[in-house]
Amino acid sequence: EREEDYSLANVVKMLRRVHASLSSKIDRTYGKTVELTGRINEMKVHSHQQVPDAEEFDVIEPIQLPIDTKENFNLFDTKILEDAGYRQRIKNRVKYMIPKDRTYDTHHLSTILRIYLKKELVLATFTSVRAKNEKIPLKDTNFYKCLLSVHMRLLGETMSEQKFKVHLKASLNSAKDWDGGRAFRRG
Repeated sequence: EREEDYSLANVVKMLRRVHASLSSKIDRTYGKTVELTGRINEMKVHSHQQVPDAEEFDVIEPIQLPIDTKENFNLFDTKILEDAGYRQRIKNRVKYMIPKDRTYDTHHLSTILRIYLKKELVLATFTSVRAKNEKIPLKDTNFYKCLLSVHMRLLGETMSEQKFKVHLKASLNSAKDWDGGRAFRRG
């Protein structure tokens, strides 16, 4: 017979692992919910107009999201640059994740980033604006340009590139708290 160690320390460790796993799934589900709500609202507004082709929503992505390695991100970023159709699909997907009826805050951008990028990739690879410690600025990527253009177009006067950079910096700085990270630190 195997004796289980049910000490308080081991139970807490198990709970933290479960919490991190569930937190990650909840974050991704929340992002998808925001996206679907945006699509539904868009369809309600334009119900008398032609609805986008269903194939737009069912395209199999060649790159698995969320992206987990720098190499995969480079492939993703290059595809955004070179493939106008792919770039438009990314922009359309982001468009549905931006709330038009509420004040925009950093949490909204963090939700979008979590759909596309894994926490570990963000922490190891990116800064928001300036390169440091071998990390590259996200603002120098095609993905950033996509995000910025959609935000500026949808939010109009309420969003500027400077405001977007502030939200981006806060989102990247809070990446350590994604997927239950805050619970581990408070531990």
